[in-house]
Amino acid sequence: DIRLEPLVRAVLKELSPRQQAVFEAIDLRSESAAEVARQLGISPSTVRVLLMQARRAIRLRLIAQHSELLRDYPDELHQALVRIVEAD
Repeated sequence: DIRLEPLVRAVLKELSPRQQAVFEAIDLRSESAAEVARQLGISPSTVRVLLMQARRAIRLRLIAQHSELLRDYPDELHQALVRIVEAD
């Protein structure tokens, strides 16, 4: 069984503080974009852009840093990535 959560959390540290905050709030704590925008004092559209950037960076870094997972567990990794980091 692939444990992607620790890998995603490690990659999170490489994101900008705003990208981290948005990703954690929306994808990990299920907060709404409007709520996150209000908390951070930014517009909902900026929240959506930051989320898209964070998800893309996470996907790319996971693939670059852990390409062996694609080779060893292609179907499982794909399913886990879809669940954790939805396609934009």
